[in-house]
Amino acid sequence: MKYGSISAYADWFYDLSFPVKRLQKEEAPGYACFAYEPKMPKLNTVHTSVQEYSAEVGRHF
Repeated sequence: MKYGSISAYADWFYDLSFPVKRLQKEEAPGYACFAYEPKMPKLNTVHTSVQEYSAEVGRHF
């Protein structure tokens, strides 16, 4: 949220609109969601950095 569109992670998410806002009740989020859950932004798993990060998390556990 702090760096907005210049964040290194901005392209990690689908359909992210700026400025990113904290969710309020009854408000649609400014990003695509996983399983229609507004607190779970959908990750862009085509992005190489997202794949690498996910693999690291898997290796850790």
